Amino acid sequence: MSKVRKDDPGDGTPSQRDRILQAALEVFAEKGFTNGTLQNIGDIVGMTRAGVLHYFGSKDNLLIQVLKYRDSQEVESRPGKTMPKGMGCLHQLMYTTHLNAHRRGLVRAFTMFSSESIAEDNPGNAFFRERYHNLRIEVADALRQIVAERRQMQGEQMTLEDERRAKFAAESMLAVMDGVQLQWLMDEEDAPELVEPIEFALTAMLAAMLNPPGDLLGEASS
Repeated sequence: MSKVRKDDPGDGTPSQRDRILQAALEVFAEKGFTNGTLQNIGDIVGMTRAGVLHYFGSKDNLLIQVLKYRDSQEVESRPGKTMPKGMGCLHQLMYTTHLNAHRRGLVRAFTMFSSESIAEDNPGNAFFRERYHNLRIEVADALRQIVAERRQMQGEQMTLEDERRAKFAAESMLAVMDGVQLQWLMDEEDAPELVEPIEFALTAMLAAMLNPPGDLLGEASS
């Protein structure tokens, strides 16, 4: 197996490695990991299949590096390069959504990669399990901070129910973002809006966290 090379020109121009990663992002987004070939990627950057392997060693490793590359682009959009706390976390989610509305290819790549990673033998499986695990924790912690500050202003304490609802809300927010993005990608000619539905859902969930409306679905089915 070939060693992975850094190949950083140091002059601000993309390295050959970065060019391969960008090409792989495009190919895997269009064809998927299974159908997208190393030669497809090599054709874009003017290299042979062996040349691509020289930089990444294997197709599996290339996918992992593409996923990290995609996430590094995401991190670059964050002020301070980290996920903000409290309300800033929700603002960051919406800021990312606004950016995504103008980068369909990147959203398509993420959706394709995450869907294929459901298979346990997919090289991206562990990456996405860890990614969603960490995101759920970050968003839930942000929601707990928001609710704790509101309860403190009201002279109250956080309850176990608040803790439980923060966990469920975090899971729901991430699911809504991914689900709306999927609908947005499915029908380009008659695509639903991307930003507005996500903003509506996150706002509604936050309101429900701060002022629980009761078991409305339970009441409707009784």
